Amino acid sequence: MKIGVLAEKSGVDRQTIRYYESLNLLDAPNRTPAGYRVYDECTIGQLNFIRKAKSIGLTLKDIKKLIDLSSVGTKNCGEIAEFAREKLEEVREKIVHLQSIERSLSELQSLCEENPDSVRCPFVENLLSDTNNGVK
Repeated sequence: MKIGVLAEKSGVDRQTIRYYESLNLLDAPNRTPAGYRVYDECTIGQLNFIRKAKSIGLTLKDIKKLIDLSSVGTKNCGEIAEFAREKLEEVREKIVHLQSIERSLSELQSLCEENPDSVRCPFVENLLSDTNNGVK
C-alpha cells in the first residue's frame, strides 16, 4: 500500500510516517520503480506499537531503544525489564516533582483567596521575590 493508504488505515499522517522512517522506527518500505514507498500490513502494527508506547509516556528515543532491544532476535526480557525499571523511576521522580508544584500552587492560590482585595497580589509577589517566603 502507498503512504496515503497507510496514513488513512493507521490514523498517522504522512509526514509523521516519513519522520518515523527517518528515525528508523519503521522498517524501510519497498519502492516502486518510480520511487514511491510501498508498505505492507506489518507497518500498521509498527505504527500501533509506536502510538501505544507514546501513550504510556515513552519518547521516540525510548521507543527506538525498545525496538532495538526487542528486534535483536533474542528479545532479551532482562534488558527490557531494566529499561522499564528506569522509565518507572523517571515517572516516580516526575510525580514527586509535580506534587511539589501542586503544593506550591495551592499555597499561592490560598494566599490570593485570603487577600482578594490586595493591591499587590501575593501570588505574583511571591514569584517576583528572591525568596519563596516559605512557599516552594
